[in-house]
Amino acid sequence: MIAAFSQRPLLLPLCSFAGGIVSAGVFGLSLPGYLFPVSLVLALAVVFLRSAPPFAIAMGLMFFVAGNLLPQPALRGDPAERALLERHAGEVLLVEGRVVRRPETRDNGSRVLIRPVHVFSGRTGLSLRGDIMLRVEEGRVDLLSGDLVRFSGRLRAPRNFGIPGEFDAERHFAMQGIVATSYAKNMDGVVLIRRGGDSLQRRFDAMADRIGTFIMASVPAVEGGILKALVVGDSSDIPGEVRDAYSRTGVNHILSISGFHVGIIALVLFQAWYALSRLFPPLLLHFNLRRLAPVLSLPLIFSYMFVSGASPATARSVLMLLCLMVGMVLEREFDHFNSLVLAAFVLLLANPANLFDISCQLSFLALWGLMVLTPLLVPLFRVEEGGAAYRLVRFFAASLAAVAVTLLPVAYYFQQSTLTGLLSNFFIVPLLGYGAVVLGFASLPLIWLFPAGAGWLLGCAALLVGLSNRIIAWLDRLPLLPDFNVTRIDLVLLLAAMLLLTILSGCRRKLGVLTGMPLMLISLHLVPIPSGEKVVRLDFLSVGQGESTLVTFADGSRMLIDGGGALHDNGWDPGRRLLIPCLRRMGVKRIDYLVLSHPHPDHLQGLRAVAETLPVGEFWETGVAGGGDDYHALKRVLAQRHVPVRRLDANTPPFRIPGAAITIFSPDPGMLAVTSPPDLNETSLVMRIDAGRFSALFTGDIGTATESLLLRHPANLRATVLKVPHHGSRHSALPEFFRAVSPQVALIGAGYRNGFGLPSAVVLDELSRTAGLICRTDLDGTVTVETSNDGENLVISSVKRHFN
Repeated sequence: MIAAFSQRPLLLPLCSFAGGIVSAGVFGLSLPGYLFPVSLVLALAVVFLRSAPPFAIAMGLMFFVAGNLLPQPALRGDPAERALLERHAGEVLLVEGRVVRRPETRDNGSRVLIRPVHVFSGRTGLSLRGDIMLRVEEGRVDLLSGDLVRFSGRLRAPRNFGIPGEFDAERHFAMQGIVATSYAKNMDGVVLIRRGGDSLQRRFDAMADRIGTFIMASVPAVEGGILKALVVGDSSDIPGEVRDAYSRTGVNHILSISGFHVGIIALVLFQAWYALSRLFPPLLLHFNLRRLAPVLSLPLIFSYMFVSGASPATARSVLMLLCLMVGMVLEREFDHFNSLVLAAFVLLLANPANLFDISCQLSFLALWGLMVLTPLLVPLFRVEEGGAAYRLVRFFAASLAAVAVTLLPVAYYFQQSTLTGLLSNFFIVPLLGYGAVVLGFASLPLIWLFPAGAGWLLGCAALLVGLSNRIIAWLDRLPLLPDFNVTRIDLVLLLAAMLLLTILSGCRRKLGVLTGMPLMLISLHLVPIPSGEKVVRLDFLSVGQGESTLVTFADGSRMLIDGGGALHDNGWDPGRRLLIPCLRRMGVKRIDYLVLSHPHPDHLQGLRAVAETLPVGEFWETGVAGGGDDYHALKRVLAQRHVPVRRLDANTPPFRIPGAAITIFSPDPGMLAVTSPPDLNETSLVMRIDAGRFSALFTGDIGTATESLLLRHPANLRATVLKVPHHGSRHSALPEFFRAVSPQVALIGAGYRNGFGLPSAVVLDELSRTAGLICRTDLDGTVTVETSNDGENLVISSVKRHFN
């Protein structure tokens, strides 16, 4: 094994270095700085032992310490800046700053990274050195890197919601040097003070903008959006349904510029120089084309990298090409795997955050699979080398290798997995990779020199994109793989298997790992974990200013009450961004009862994604229809999937479901009949769930009017857990109501430092006298309450706070 590491001299340092970054970024391990010189001295000392194992251990320890120390300053941040942001939280500040890089345009608006020059609170200047991520909700952003801009807005330190399976925004922004985020409705709130200078980056940004505009003006919208993504890396004009279809069929990677695109362009450039030499044979007498081709190609490849945005995956490919070209110029042997490891090392040294970039992870894993698995798979087909059959087998083996090593990570991050990519790659890679990408790249110089010719090439590329879209639409009918809950343990096992396949010698050993890895994963997921006492579990999910609660009954059935959202549509889908990752991470494969308390967006928006993604047994609602698009879209999905709908109100007699009894207290049909139009908050479903001695009262967003009606029978209201009405609003805070419920646990759903000032101090004061424990999602994150069926003991936990 040591010999194998000696053949891959950078592999052990890379693994140790990456392990150190993970220990700091994921597990919060902070090693003291003095350990690095100690580990360095230790590594130098063991050199004199002339023994490989001690030296390997010492080197691994040194690089682990280095990897742990490198991201620590960014992860810790500046306490003074954090204190400043807390001190001015909720206050509108005036910010002047420069655009750091090309704005990112997405379906739900744009993101502009701004490095502040001046920050003012009134006339007082504030010292803020870290970058600010400004999100513009509507419209395109006509800004380039270096532009000086001014805007007014509230600055918020990045903060995780505190829900299982969410994207770690705090770590992501910290490692990018971003200390605050802000928001603007549109570009009317952002003033351009002065255009930036004539920097090289700005020239590349302007070039990319010109290319994108020309493409969208030359070809139809859908095809133009895909071509724009293929050529300059801007996917903002690809319709969401098209992007989702490519994702479901396993070829979403083709829509973002990666090493694959750069490799194809490098190959085309090499072939172009060789073709040129054949046209002018005397050139071969004066120039060594093998050495000259890389020298001529490299500036063009670097320019293309910066025009396309210089993503980590693209930078990886360019670094590997640089190693290849240096080897060609020096006429030295080139090792693809060592160049991959070197590229990874350089990217992590430049920015440890690249380790947590999903596209970067998938890019490296796919290429690792191509290098390690493909040579193992090809001999299994027993096809003689050479000829069309052998090339077809190699293509299939490469596709299988890339899909195999990315299957688990894709399922972990995106909660879906498919093998359709094995079939899709046969069509989409030639059409888009070798066709549209090459034609699009060839059109770039013609946009300035001969626009008509550029338009003709792009038109040909658009035909290939259109054919690709039709194939994808057909392949999208194929089913995805069955749901399976991928854990971090699965990913660790995958990485361990890949490492073993890399360092082990002998085909038999490698095939043993190749067959043992799937069997181990299957056994981990198929062997049932012994369950203890049957419990009722309530997960009050942290979804911002909205509300969503998952109830798991003793028999394993599940009820999801509300789905979170925002009162104002900002294009952000809490269902796909928060609920689905959370439910998948918790192992939820079916929602037996999907419940909508009332059709306001902050309770409704996330339910559509749940209904589209997971099987639903029944849908419960009050029957009071909402007028918004979200409500009607949800009802269409439920109708398409033939989900039974049950309407509930105060006249519904108590009924049982497996594991619990349900009692409905509101809305009162009589009150609805005399109130037109009804206040949707007051029409909220008020429901008590009883499981043994445990009970939970859900109140939606009712106000004091409904609370007064419920107090006609105060004995019915007593419950173990109270979902506090209306996010803790003072308009839903009758002291008599809280005393009648007298909960052991009061749960409040609210967004951190929300603009409504919720929960109200009045409510908190009253609950402190009537409730045993107050839990808030804005401070505690997701709160979990567990109890045995007898309801005697409660176990309460949360993501962000420890309860005794």
